[in-house]
Amino acid sequence: VGYHAMARAGGTPDASVTELPEEAQAKGMDLVYLQNALTAPQGVAVMRNSSNTFWKYGFTVPRNAGKYLPSLNSRVELNGTAALGNISHWVVDVNSASVFASVGNKLYVYREAGGVDAWSDLTFLDADGEEISVTFNDPITLLFSEDFRTPYNNCIFVITYSETNGGTMYAFRSRGGEPREVTLVKKIEGLGNVKSMSYLGY
Repeated sequence: VGYHAMARAGGTPDASVTELPEEAQAKGMDLVYLQNALTAPQGVAVMRNSSNTFWKYGFTVPRNAGKYLPSLNSRVELNGTAALGNISHWVVDVNSASVFASVGNKLYVYREAGGVDAWSDLTFLDADGEEISVTFNDPITLLFSEDFRTPYNNCIFVITYSETNGGTMYAFRSRGGEPREVTLVKKIEGLGNVKSMSYLGY
């Protein structure tokens, strides 16, 4: 599979298309998920090869002579992804570029820091400082991340749904530099079966 990026001049898209460098094209792989991020890498693609091995490709898009020319920033194998099972949803934290994936009612984050290089459950800290895994009563139906203004800046949104409980929205924020350790910022119950979401900040 080859990937292309639209070249821009003077802030306005033109008709030309700039092909990604050879090492960034991930030929022979399937694109599983693609999302922007705010810090390097500025774009993240989850790729899968014919051996069912998953990779995280990070791209930067520097501006040169009035055009935005994409380049490969990082390439990381997402160890153990196939073992998670049937992943239904993906999302990338727009601030840390961490990759999240859901299977049923379970949410995982890929940890790259400190040489861990593995998927992990999300955890809370209880009143005694003990870690407790984040669990959801219903299947996860939507994941979303955006650079919101206060009070939802740096949040990952998780939507769940069942006919019994309806839809529920959770807004989580990672604590410090560890993406698996989260704080619940907001929970909204009584929703329907949410299909998409956005946020208008002022």
